[in-house]
Amino acid sequence: DALPICSVSLNGQALDMKQRSKTLFYLPDRIVPYQNHRVDYLLCFFADAYGVGMDKKQEIIELLSLQDSLEKEMRELSKGWVKRVMLALGMLVPQSVVMMDEPFDGFDFRQIQEVMHLLKLYVKSAKTLILSIHQLGDAQKICDKYLLINAGQTCAFGSIEELRAIVGVADATLEEVFLALL
Repeated sequence: DALPICSVSLNGQALDMKQRSKTLFYLPDRIVPYQNHRVDYLLCFFADAYGVGMDKKQEIIELLSLQDSLEKEMRELSKGWVKRVMLALGMLVPQSVVMMDEPFDGFDFRQIQEVMHLLKLYVKSAKTLILSIHQLGDAQKICDKYLLINAGQTCAFGSIEELRAIVGVADATLEEVFLALL
């Protein structure tokens, strides 16, 4: 049997496969590409492949504090540093929608706060982020809209205010909303 075809639309317009690749970029969790390559090589490769200037690459290196990791191979990095490099790659691509799976996994509390700040700045550059996050407290700190899923089924979608209205609790946290929907 053939798999069902997924439809993807942006601003109400259906996107064909070619349009999807020009619009969407997926940054997976736990996949470390190019294990034998140096961080600087990867950043240069992505910058060249996507026509990003070296000034932008350098800005991202500084924002993510990657200077001391540039000469290291990906396989030498800790989970947190790999995540920083992957975030840098996601920030280099020109696609307007970047999907990130568990973008805070591997970071301590301080680092999560730093990355949240960077992602908020990144969104201001006319990007849309779709974050898959299991820590709803973190999601509430950074996201504008939420798609709550349980056991593969959609529970609700909307802003925190809209979700609070659905469960009838004006000051509920996102976690409390989710639990109320179960």
